[in-house]
Amino acid sequence: MSKKSVVEFLNKLELEPALKQQLQTVESTGDLMKMARSRGFRFTEKEIRAVIAQVKDEETLSDEELDTVAGGLNPQPLPPRYSMTSTYSRLSSLFNRGIIIVGG
Repeated sequence: MSKKSVVEFLNKLELEPALKQQLQTVESTGDLMKMARSRGFRFTEKEIRAVIAQVKDEETLSDEELDTVAGGLNPQPLPPRYSMTSTYSRLSSLFNRGIIIVGG
């Protein structure tokens, strides 16, 4: 069980459209954990929560960073970690809505 396994699972979610689609039907953290285990990933709910929190922290700009931001258009594609926003948002919503059903 490790955070590395969580990151590998999240990357797989992002790279496999069918798996990402399945994520949209997940109703509880327990279902999410079963989905991960059925694909050979081993991590705890605490570990996935920590990774999601870390990503949220990385995506949040500090006051200093906000002061340096300039408006405009960046026509270049975003780096891969930014493309995972929808996946992290979906996972975050599962953990933040109070459904903490783990086991099975």
